[in-house]
This record gives sequence, structure tokens and C-alpha cells, in this order.
Amino acid sequence: MNNIHRVNLSSGIIGMLVTSPKRALSQCLREASANGEELVFVLPDHQNVFQLLINLLILALTLLLWCPAPGYLVITRPRSIAPSTAGPAHEPPPAKMSSTECSKCGKSYEGDLRGQYCEVCGNRL
Repeated sequence: MNNIHRVNLSSGIIGMLVTSPKRALSQCLREASANGEELVFVLPDHQNVFQLLINLLILALTLLLWCPAPGYLVITRPRSIAPSTAGPAHEPPPAKMSSTECSKCGKSYEGDLRGQYCEVCGNRL
């Protein structure tokens, strides 16, 4: 089962001095690796208009010092179900080809050709 980790970032003056996206992602990946997980995908987190307005209000109230910023969503999965360690893939057995036989002359055709006409006698299959 996949896990989703949220990497939170900060903006404003404090966010510019303290927050590093590279360091935050690296810390998240170290924790996931310590828990026996591997990285699947990293998505940037997006804000909607309501969140943007709230964040602008927070930024104004804190005199441009701090505000939550959109971060990243890190998707991981346990290493035990990774394709490289899951073992050999088993292919399903090949489907048996059906055959169609002419009821008049007995000629056999490979595949389902019902509704077609026999090449020999012209009978509908």
C-alpha cells in the first residue's frame, strides 16, 4: 500500500532564512527509507484560492515574517512489494483459439468466424 507524506514549507522572511525545500525533501526521504519504504513519486502541493487568501492574511498579520507555503506530496511504498523484489512475474496461460466449422462441408477455420461465409461451399458459418 502506498503512503503519502506531506512536506511542509514556510514563506515570508523567516521562511526564506530557515526553510530549504531540498533539505525538507531529503529529511522526508531519509525517514521513509528508515521505515523500509522507497520513493514512488514527488508531486508539488498546490493551493486553491481560499488557501491563498488565508495565507496572504496570515502574512499581513505577521508583518511579512511567516506564512505556510505549499510544499510537496511524497508518495512511497514498502520495499517488499517493489517490482524489482517481487519475484518472477507469472504470465497467464495463452488463451485457446476457438475454431469454427462449416456445418455443410465440414471445413474448419481458426477463430470465431460466426456470421461469415465458408470459402468452399458458401454456407453461412
